[in-house]
Order: sequence, then C-alpha cells, then structure tokens
Amino acid sequence: MSKRRRNLNQLYPNPLPINVYQFPVLFPHNLISWISYAYSYYRFVTASPKLTKSDVLIVEGNIHQVKDEQDQKRLWCNGFFGKGILSRSEPTWHERTLVRLGLKENAAYNSNNKNRNKSKNRDKKNLASEDITKLRRNERNLYKKQREKLEQEEVQLRKQLDLARESVDERKVVQAKLDKLKELKLKVSDEQKTLIKEINEEIKELRPEDKKLINAKEHDVNQLEYLQLMPVETFFLSFSLGCVNVYEKKEIFLKLLSTTELFLKSVKSLKADDKFIMKYVVYHNYRSKGWCVRSGIKFGCDFLIYNKGPPFSHAEFCLIVLPNYVDESKNRHVSKKFSLLSGINRVIGGVRKSMILVYVNIPEDEQFNRVINNRNENDLIDFEKLFKLYKVTEIMYSRWQPSRNRD
Repeated sequence: MSKRRRNLNQLYPNPLPINVYQFPVLFPHNLISWISYAYSYYRFVTASPKLTKSDVLIVEGNIHQVKDEQDQKRLWCNGFFGKGILSRSEPTWHERTLVRLGLKENAAYNSNNKNRNKSKNRDKKNLASEDITKLRRNERNLYKKQREKLEQEEVQLRKQLDLARESVDERKVVQAKLDKLKELKLKVSDEQKTLIKEINEEIKELRPEDKKLINAKEHDVNQLEYLQLMPVETFFLSFSLGCVNVYEKKEIFLKLLSTTELFLKSVKSLKADDKFIMKYVVYHNYRSKGWCVRSGIKFGCDFLIYNKGPPFSHAEFCLIVLPNYVDESKNRHVSKKFSLLSGINRVIGGVRKSMILVYVNIPEDEQFNRVINNRNENDLIDFEKLFKLYKVTEIMYSRWQPSRNRD
C-alpha cells in the first residue's frame, strides 16, 4: 500500500459517521474465548465513545446547512456527506483563507522544507484541492504555449530539410528537439515552484473585503462557509443512522424536527411517485451496499457513486433515477427521450464514467396510502414498511460502437 493511500485511510477512516466497535470471534467450546469476549463487551460498555450528533439547520428555500466546523469535519471525513459552498467539495475555505492572509503556515508552502527537492509532487501533498487545480491549470497553459513554439520550429526545420537535405544532419534536428523538451520541463518545474511561493506570499496591502474577514482579537478569520447537505443526505443521517439533530428556522426560534416532520417537509406531494422518495430509495440502496453517493448535477445525472470517496478515486458510475409504474401508459408518459439519454451518455463517456438507469418500482396508491395513514400513537410514519414497498432495478446504458462491439 502506498504512503498516499495510508495517509488517506488515516484522514478518512470510516465510511459512515457512526462509532463501530469490533468484538472478537467467539468460540463456545473455548473458555479463553469467553473471557476475551466478556472483556471486550465490558470495554465497549464502559470505554466506547458515545455517538456525537451533528446539528443540521433548514433555512428558507429548503437549504440544509451544517455551520459548526467540527460537525462539518465529522460528516465529511466519515462518509463524504455534503459540500462546502465556498470550496470544490471538502469545506476548506477557512483553512485556505488563513494561509492566504498569512495568519497560518502550511508545511506545503514552507520554503525551508529540507525534503522539498526530493520529489516534484511533494509540495502538493498538503495543498487544498483548489490550489492543486490552480497549479495544474498553470502547467497546462504553459505546456500549450511551449507546444505552439515547438510546432512552429518543427515546421521551419522540415522546410530546411527539404531545401538542403544533404547538408543537414537529421540527428542534429532530433537533438535540437530533445533540448527544447528538456528546457520545457525545467520551465514547468520552475513555474510550479514560483506559483507555490505566490500562494503562501503574505499580502502587504489587504483588500477591504479581507479586512472585514479578520478577527483581530482571536487572530482568526470569520467563518463564512457552511456545509450544504442534499435533502436525501439529511434524511439518511436522521432516519438510518440517527446521528444528526435537524432544526427548522422559524423567525426567532428553532424547532427540532422529528423524522416524520422532516419527511413531510422534504416531499413535494405525498404521493407514491414523489421524486424525493424515489431518490431516497436509490440513495439508501447504494449507501447500504457500501458505495459513496454524491450529487451528479455536474454531469447532468441524479447521483455519482464512488468506490470509497472523492479523495481516493474518481466516480465510476452515474445514476439516473426513473419511475417504473405497473400501468404501462404512465411509463410511456414519463419516459425519457432517446436523444436526451444519448446526450447525457456522451457527456458521461467523455469523463470515463458509465451510466446506469435505475428504475424504482412504484407501489400502488392503495398500499402507499395505507402505510402513510396508519401511524402510531405518536403520529409517526413506519418508514421501514414504507420503503419495503419499493424495489430497484438497474440497467447499464452503453453506446454501441461498430468498430469496438462487432462481436
């Protein structure tokens, strides 16, 4: 296992924000096994940490916010839930702003690092994803500029070869091109180091916007970023894991929502084919199978699923959620056009992902209404019975190419 993968496993240890305690294997015929199991159970009861619940605030517009920094870190590092509104995904705006304003040092930006020159990628290991993207874009722009110059020189050299083929040695031409490529690599390396220094360079004249951010008493920056959750994520954390407290902002006070109240607030219409219910069934299905499920709006689909999470690898599949009714006339009415699916598939194929059409079997209205209306004494819905009415069917959508799929 590489060092990078070990570091990622330490930063993101758990797939879900819950405490898991592993008991030893029990052998009934072995007395020592019973003693070991009893001791582990005693440690679990007395020393295991209690589940810490994060606070989620629902504001106007059905926006689900997590404002506490510890809660943000807990939800992101243990399952990759939500998205920082001022960051690409992981909420790093506060950390990046501290470094940018010179209020905090980062090992990746420290010019006195003794091992800095051992590897060209070592400077990037502690950078935020936004800074890494800036470095890569700068490298690509520099490569494009240098490539244009090399192509022009290559055209001139070929013209010289055509005019004086006998007097010009081809080896010298090849050697000249190699020298140009070496110079290009050195320029890219120098440009990268210069950009890393610029990221950490202290700003002498602060902008008025930066002055408003700085909290002089605490030598810190006012936190403006919050973690935004999808409604299906909030409901999953509340119903399935019970690791969040959900509040609704009403004028000057906050109301703690029950799971049923959160459900009724999330659905647009209390019908069996409501989009929130279908999306949650799909979300819960893949989360329960160990996939990391994220929003797929960037690629025109409903969800992206990762094997472990965004820091480990790119998403492998894109999901499009579709209803499947018992009545075929309804299916024809809500079916997607082929041109739309083909266009989405071309976009997804361009980023080396596969598209999956996830059909959710919609129950009959009588079954759905029976579960919704049959509540317990606390006026709570039995969600286990409700979601058992739904079934999921997956179809892999791929583009047939005659040159590759002749068999």
